[in-house]
Amino acid sequence: MPGSPIKLLAIDDEASSLEFIEDALARPELEILTSVDPEDAWRMIRRHHPEIVLLDLRMPKMSGMDLLERIVEFDPAIDVIL
Repeated sequence: MPGSPIKLLAIDDEASSLEFIEDALARPELEILTSVDPEDAWRMIRRHHPEIVLLDLRMPKMSGMDLLERIVEFDPAIDVIL
């Protein structure tokens, strides 16, 4: 849909890193979603279907590589930045 913001999901177990990302990337054309929990982030990916995911590699509960595998299986067109 023309004019719709690009959805970006940032996932990091450190809230301060997510605040920095939100501040640094804030733009009207970019909808920034964040999660400190990889399981919650996986639910958000399925619900919101972001175009871009910024993913921390080292997190409790689930590694970034494990979540990356799920994302690629769900939709290989999602751009993932580790």
